[in-house]
Amino acid sequence: MRALVLLLLFSLPALADERYVELPDGLEVPVDQYAGQGSGLLLWLPSEYGIQAQHRRVAAQLAKAGTDVWLADLFAGHFLPDVASSVDAIPAGEVVGLIEAALSGTADKVYLFGHDRGARLALSGAREWQLTHPGDERLAGLILISPSLYADVSEVGKDAEYLSIVSATNLPVYLVQSEFSGFRWRLNGLRKELEKGGSDVFVRLLPGVHDAYFSLADIGPQERQALERLPELLHNAVRLLGSLGGGPRYAAALQGEVVSVVAARDDRLKPYKGDPRPPPLRLKDLGGEQYALSSLRGNVVLVNFWATWCP
Repeated sequence: MRALVLLLLFSLPALADERYVELPDGLEVPVDQYAGQGSGLLLWLPSEYGIQAQHRRVAAQLAKAGTDVWLADLFAGHFLPDVASSVDAIPAGEVVGLIEAALSGTADKVYLFGHDRGARLALSGAREWQLTHPGDERLAGLILISPSLYADVSEVGKDAEYLSIVSATNLPVYLVQSEFSGFRWRLNGLRKELEKGGSDVFVRLLPGVHDAYFSLADIGPQERQALERLPELLHNAVRLLGSLGGGPRYAAALQGEVVSVVAARDDRLKPYKGDPRPPPLRLKDLGGEQYALSSLRGNVVLVNFWATWCP
């Protein structure tokens, strides 16, 4: 029994030190702080999914691997809901304030982590830091998972229009993309856009998972495995970015601002000019079992449709 108790104790995740960090503008941000053994600190910024219980578990395991983590709930500081528009409501200067607070402690390097729409906040915060701290190398890079960095959902057949902040980034970027995502087919274009500003971009594709797999409760077996491996992925990303040299980097030029909402857009239905015959519907379920729609002839079939280009 004693051995079992000890095993359970050592398997428990690290507990967070829950604090409020006061920013220069007076805002108090609740931050879950997980202490690791290294000198680098991962500043985890919120996305449209907010802060989830599984995020805290990942942060705790990452700290056990040796990386300090700050899980910053900027939405709660502003009393904002967990929605996409809340990301755009956060000033980039508040990310700078969090970086400064992190560096005032034991951390000598900070790495920004943004996923989904939260990647926008990471990029804008990083550039604001470079503008206010020119040549300061203590912000050592960014980790982006399935980033949503497009000005708007482009019409079918047209190239994506990126936010201007994407090409104005020159810090090293560790870019991770889920395989089962509409953004997966734009991964190479996003990499090139990030490199325009001078970023060193490292790309990793996660097979068998969807976007936001670590922000949702209902996920499949492969996504659960990916979730278990996420702390190791983030830890290795921090180590890679921390090993890079190259000297100080200054804010890249920001081209003409691209707004995140395109006002003049024609949403009317248009005639489809391609082949109207649908392809055979043969898909795998979450357990990996193959199903063909043709084999269900004569039965009532409920189809849950979700377009691959939906953000």
